[in-house]
Formats: sequence, structure tokens, C-alpha cells
Amino acid sequence: MSQREAAEALNMTVHPYQVLESGESLPRVSVVIKIAEVYNIVPYLIFQARRYMSPSEEARRAADIERMARDLNRALKREKRAATGKEREFLDFAKEWREGYEAKLRYMKERGETNRPLEDVKRWLDEFWEKASSDDRTWLIVQLKRTFPEYDEWMKDHGGAEDQAKG
Repeated sequence: MSQREAAEALNMTVHPYQVLESGESLPRVSVVIKIAEVYNIVPYLIFQARRYMSPSEEARRAADIERMARDLNRALKREKRAATGKEREFLDFAKEWREGYEAKLRYMKERGETNRPLEDVKRWLDEFWEKASSDDRTWLIVQLKRTFPEYDEWMKDHGGAEDQAKG
């Protein structure tokens, strides 16, 4: 199948298809499902293009897959329907990927290795929080809740105080 034919099958133009094929960009979950259907492959093969990923690339990929699974689950809930075959395969793959990535992080921690991207974020947050005004802290919390609804849910589940920006 040529790139033009593949792009047509996915209802897109050739250039965006080329960007996806090159790995420069990850597709939306709906495109992942459509690619899996068009090529009759399991969705995880779409993410196996590169054999080696640096720790930061792996962390980004894990976050991307998690976001895609969350988006798909929200869409299914909104549409009040169960996942179809390829959608179910993707959700299963996302769960396995997350579990594997979490196991790898536990193993690294046991060996005294660190997750560099995570450590960088923690260090930045500590420095930001130390220097930030109450307004800046409140802004950060609001942005986290907007960008990561699961953060807001986690805060509620773990008894996070709403007035945390003060201290």
C-alpha cells in the first residue's frame, strides 16, 4: 500500500500520514485504531517502530499511551458503548505497557537508579514552590488540575488540601 493509499484509507492527506509514519508525531487514539484496522495489525505494533528509546523518550511514550487510553475510555463512556476489537486490543496494550513501565521503574529504584525525567520534574517543582508567591502556587495547582484531571482526582482520593498553595 502506498503512502497516498494509506492516507486515503485513514481519511487524511499524505503529508500528515508521512509525519506519523516517520515517528515525528504520535497519532490520536482514533487514528491508532484506524491504522490497526486498515493494516489488520494489533495496535501495539504502531508503537514498536523504534527498538531503543532513551529514558526520557520512554517516559514520554508511556505518558502518550496513557493519555491515549484515557481519551479512548472517555470517548467510550461519552458514547455509552463498549470497546470494539481494535479498541479493546489498544486498551489491553496500554495497560500492559503501563504495568511494564511501572515494573521497570520499581526495578530501577531497587537498584538505586533514578528516572531522570521524573527527578528533573520533582527538582523543578521544589525550586518553583520555594520561590513562588501564593498566587503563583495557586496558578500552578489550577494548571495541573486543568491539564491532568487525574491529578485532581488523585488529590481528592488522597485528601489533598485546597489551601496547599499557602504553604
